[in-house]
Amino acid sequence: MTKDSIAEILSFGEIKSAGNVQIESSRGKWIKVNEIYPLFKNTRLKTTDGVVFITTSSGSRIDLSKDTEVEIITEGGTYKVNMKKGTLTFNITPASSLIIYIADKIISVEKRLEGYQLLLGGIGVSSLKDTQGIVFFNNKEIFIKSILGNINISDKNGLQMKILGAGETFLARLDDQQNNNEGLPLSEYPQWTTAHIQGLILGTFFTSTTITAFEAFRGSRGFKSPSGF
Repeated sequence: MTKDSIAEILSFGEIKSAGNVQIESSRGKWIKVNEIYPLFKNTRLKTTDGVVFITTSSGSRIDLSKDTEVEIITEGGTYKVNMKKGTLTFNITPASSLIIYIADKIISVEKRLEGYQLLLGGIGVSSLKDTQGIVFFNNKEIFIKSILGNINISDKNGLQMKILGAGETFLARLDDQQNNNEGLPLSEYPQWTTAHIQGLILGTFFTSTTITAFEAFRGSRGFKSPSGF
């Protein structure tokens, strides 16, 4: 059995990168990642002037913009992300679940289909849509937006604080404990305008080394544009 075939068996998806992207090796050292690389059970990634596009074996997408650092732990169809900083966008299929840990928040998308339901199929299954959203963290502010579907927000103990529906947003400042759980009104923070949010995604997905990174972001699963605000 070749190294490539072993990697394929152990892989939980595929990582495509453009620009300067590093991955943590089994020895704990950061090394430049190949343009195409397997997603393993435990993967740590760090982008500087680069972007990452991950397609999981269950058909979900997790994309990282410039200046982002995450650890992704795969458990079946569940993807757990420890996010240290940056911008992450996602497109999660009904057969997958996503859990993102940021500071004192847990952001999650629940699995809505189990294996036997996928096998049975039917109208109810086909009508379920993917869940799409964006998460931003800069060690001071946490910004979350649902583009499609419901996103759960909980505190670090797992107590649910809020459910974002399509088009809804959540903003929290780590230094504002009074409003940290309820979220802050965007109207009081003019820097978080629609144009700023669009620029946050579009700007960070274009790097000095890749002009066409956004084309890879669009993918083939109908996530045509991250600017659906």
